[in-house]
Parts: sequence; structure tokens; C-alpha cells
Amino acid sequence: MKKKLAIGFMTILLGLGLINFGQAANSDQTKGNKYQNKKDEIKENREENKERKCERMETRIQNRLKNYESNHAGNVMRYKNAKTKIRKLLEKFESQGQDVSELRKKFKELDQMIQELEEMHNEFIESLKASKEYTCGEAEGKFKNQLQQSRNQLKKVRKQHLKIRNHYKDEIRPEILEIRNNLASHEDKTEELDDEEGEDKDVDKNEENKNDN
Repeated sequence: MKKKLAIGFMTILLGLGLINFGQAANSDQTKGNKYQNKKDEIKENREENKERKCERMETRIQNRLKNYESNHAGNVMRYKNAKTKIRKLLEKFESQGQDVSELRKKFKELDQMIQELEEMHNEFIESLKASKEYTCGEAEGKFKNQLQQSRNQLKKVRKQHLKIRNHYKDEIRPEILEIRNNLASHEDKTEELDDEEGEDKDVDKNEENKNDN
């Protein structure tokens, strides 16, 4: 009898142990599932953030392209108007007998600078467009390198704009002013000669009147 009770008691204890062991296993499995779910959620959020970042970057690049194209068009129009005015001045000064060889030379230099600017601008735009190919891809390093190339190209464009403005301010404008001063001086001398001729005529008339009297 005692032996049966002992066996029954051990069976009960073993059963309780198995139950506790099963509960512990279930608890570990639940924790593992929660950890995996949290890990998957973090990964999903990371991918969503990356995608949103890419979309923002693409929008920024597109807006920059529009702004650069618009600004470039305005600068080209101003340079075109300046070239038209200089051509007219060349024709005018030359028709007035002025030496325009130096002004013509500097005008050609200006025209060459503007052509170089156009080439630099096109290279910059192409470089910026190329960076869009890497924005939302896996090659983020290539994207950053391409974007840096675009920035370097933009610096060249801005330096060329400054070079053009300085050339006009320091070379062409002083040449125009010098020719105008020459014309003004020539006109003053012509007026002085006209005045002298008028005085001579008045003297001659006075002499004639004296003789008649």
C-alpha cells in the first residue's frame, strides 16, 4: 500500500514538473516571437524611412534642376542683351572713325567665355541628373560621389559667371568709356574750331566795314 502511494505521489510530482517545464518552454517561445516581431518591425521602419528619405532627395534634386535651369536662362538672356549692345556700339564707334580694334578683341574674349559657360552648365546639369540614378538604389556611396561631382561642377559654373562679369567691368566697360571720351574730346575740339572760324569771319566783316567807312 505504501509502495503504491509513493508511486502515485511521484507520478503527481513528475506531472507537475512536466507542466512547469511546458509552461517555461512556452514562455521562452513567446519571448522569442516578440523579439523577432520587434526586430522585423525595426527593419520595416528602417526601410520605410530610407524610402521616404530617397523620395525627399529626388524631389530636392528635381527642384534644384528647375531652379538652375531657370537662373541659367535669365543669365543667358542678360549676356545676350549685353552682346547686342556691344555690337551696336562697335558699329557706331567705327562709323565715327574711332579705333575699335581693342574693343572688338575684348568682345570676342567675352563671347568665348559665354560659350565656355554654356558647356560648363550642361556638364553640371548632366552630372546632377546622373546622381538621381543612385538615390534610391543600393549604391549610396556612388550617389554621394556623384553628388560631390555635381557640387564641384557648380563651383566651376559660378566662377565662370564671376569671370564674365569681371571681364565686362574691368576690360570692356573702360574701353567703351575711353572711346566715348575720345569722341567727346573730338566734338569739343570741333566746336572750338567752329567758334574760331566764326570769330575770324566777324573780324573780316569788321575790317570790311572799316574800309568802307
